[in-house]
Parts: sequence; structure tokens; C-alpha cells
Amino acid sequence: MKTLHSALLKGLQVGDTPWFSIELDDPVHGRITRLGRFGGEPHHRGVVVGDSGEWPVETPGAGWIFAERYEGGAPLGGYADATIVLRHGDGDAWVEGEASSRNTAALEALLSHARDSAAEVLDGRPGVLEEGQPAAPPRDGDEAHAGLAVQWRHDDASYLERVGACVAAVREDGGVRCLTNMATVTAPAPFDPASVYTALARSSGAPRAAIIVEGDVALVSASPETFIACRAGIAETEPMKGTRPRGATPEADEALREELRSSEKERQENLAVTERVVAELETVCVSGSVHVPRPCVVKSYGQVHQLVSEVRGHLRERATLGEVLDAMSPAASMTGVPKETAVRHLAELEDGPRGLYSGCYGWVSVSGADAQVATAIRCAELRGSTALVGAGGGLTAASRPDEELAEVKLKARAVLKALGAGYPRVL
Repeated sequence: MKTLHSALLKGLQVGDTPWFSIELDDPVHGRITRLGRFGGEPHHRGVVVGDSGEWPVETPGAGWIFAERYEGGAPLGGYADATIVLRHGDGDAWVEGEASSRNTAALEALLSHARDSAAEVLDGRPGVLEEGQPAAPPRDGDEAHAGLAVQWRHDDASYLERVGACVAAVREDGGVRCLTNMATVTAPAPFDPASVYTALARSSGAPRAAIIVEGDVALVSASPETFIACRAGIAETEPMKGTRPRGATPEADEALREELRSSEKERQENLAVTERVVAELETVCVSGSVHVPRPCVVKSYGQVHQLVSEVRGHLRERATLGEVLDAMSPAASMTGVPKETAVRHLAELEDGPRGLYSGCYGWVSVSGADAQVATAIRCAELRGSTALVGAGGGLTAASRPDEELAEVKLKARAVLKALGAGYPRVL
């Protein structure tokens, strides 16, 4: 049984034009998914997101889709002059965009065809797990599909050594390190991005889920983390540090939530990163406007509970999205602090690029009044028959290496499972 969303994904894959689907918050319609095709160079960085007193006339449905790598370099993405909107609340769908665009007419036809071919329409998404609802408990060491191979950049022993090096470093500088590992999954045939995305969405209810496909490269993500959201000149970011798995029973689940909420180690880690984020946001905001309305709150997703702090500020007049991204990239939640020291140290330990993982991706409207950017975690970078899956965790002086290794595998589980690669065994 296909949902409307899965039918649209199948239709967007036809041809060679780059395409995307991204979940967003809409001030009128609530939770939506925006889908479409894009082209040209990604010029999202030049869009003004700071309040200028008078916003340009908006073209609903038109904007920039993009994904930037952790190390920088050429981003994915481009301009979409029209998009399909799926409203999650009631499953309604329509096309928005430039009235004269041929793409608008093509998307109208695609939506009509998808409605005819979809046998079941639920809420506009492919039977996804609702945000906050726990996924079925995974089993350690589930077998991979035949023909798939998984190779971690660092095996367990090597990763534990690197954890030890980070813990020793932070005991000296009093900071945090976000050490990561990378799994390379190879298959006999190219991965189907839409199928991977659908499988991931079914297991991980996440508010920033997206798929961006350009040529033979695709980003598939079920990220729960807001890197930066700008609406009418107000910027919000939600650094996320501190993780616990979901429990197998409601009682166990609540106990894990409380354990995370009351963990002094996790709280210190989160607040150290939040302090850095506040300082970064202050460089692009009106003096005195940056504040933390909700520090260290627990938010629950399909696979994990996360400790999140909410930071808000009023952007400077005429600030561009590029200026905001430059001030905050890479995300402090993915580096640690002191940030410059952490970035250098992690580059030495990780022995390879992170790529799209730990970068960011998002959507910005033509007027700049609405920009929503996620941190690229819980994601896979697909390149033909190869998939790259990154996972990591924040380390403090109180970190226990065995727990940190288990956290990496917990975070990678849903993505590896969506690829058909099975769950990594937790020792």
C-alpha cells in the first residue's frame, strides 16, 4: 500500500532533474512536507534573513534547497520555483510556486497522478513514526541483507583508544569533544534514495527529515536537530547534546528520560556547547537580544531521548543566511568546545572527512522570511552503490568509553537498518 508521499517520491525520481523532500514547520499549516525539483547553482547564502523592516513580496512555494558539508566545499542544492506541499494534519496536498513556471504545471500533473496511484493516504507521509513515539526495540547484531558489507573507519578497539585520547584532552582544557566514526556500506547495486528515505522515516520520527538528490549523490536524513531557524528576523537554534535510548516499556522509557534529565554529566556537556552557540549567535544578532528561554529540556524521538537547549535572538538588519551559517558552522554540537581546538584535535583523530554528515541542510524562502536549517545527523550520504553513515557523541572528563561506544552504535542503528545493513552489535 503506497501513501501519497511515497508515490510522489517515485514520480520525482523519473528523469535526471535533481529533486528533494523536506519536513518543515509552517506558521499557517503546521507540520508540512515540501517536495519538488531544483536546478541551477545554490545561492541560498545570499538571501537576507535579518529584519529590514519591510520583507520582499513572498512567492509561496519558491525557494532554495541546500546541503553543506562539514568541511565546506561545493554544496548540494539549487533553486525551486515551485513545490508540492503535503500537510501532515489532514493529508491535504497542493502546489505552490511561480504561476508562469512550467515546473508548476508539471508538479500539478505529478500530484494528480500520485493521487490516482496512491492506494492509501494517511497524513501525507509514508507511514512514518510520529515524533516522540518510540520505535520497536532493535536487536543487537541483526543480519544484513545478502551482498551488503559494512566497514567502520575505526573498529571498536581503535575507537575506544580515540575516546581515551579525547577524555585526556578535555581533562586538561575543561572542554567537550564530539568524536565521530564513519561506516561505509557497499552494495551490489546502487542504493535507491527514495526507498532508503522511506525506511528511515518509518523507524525514526524526526522533525527535520529530508532527502536531497543531485546526480549520483544523495543526502537522506532523519535529523531531529534544528541548526538554525529564521522567521521574520528572529533566529532560533537548538543545540542537542545528551542521549539515552528509548525504553522497551513505558516504565523503562520514562526511567531513561528521567536519567537523562537528571544527569549532571549530560547537563554540563549541553550547557558548555550552548554557551558557545550563544556567543556565535551574538555576532549576527542585535546586542543583548540572544537568550536561552529553555535550557536542557528532554525531547523524545523514535530511537532516542535527547537533551536540548533552545537559544533565540533578533538578527541584525540585512544579515544574510551565509553570514549566519559562517558564524555558527560547523555546529558546536558536532565539534565540542573550545571549538577551534576541538576541530583540530578531531581532524587528527578521525583520519578522514565527515562529508555531508555533521554539516547542515535546509530550505530558505525567496524573501528570506523563512529559513529552516537542520544539523545533518542520523543520515546517510549515498553515492551509487556506496553509503556513508556517520555517528558520534560528546565526550567530557566524566565519559566512560564503553558507554560512548554504545552511543555511537545506537545512533547509527536506524540508518544502517534503513540501508538493509543490519544493526551494529553493542558489546
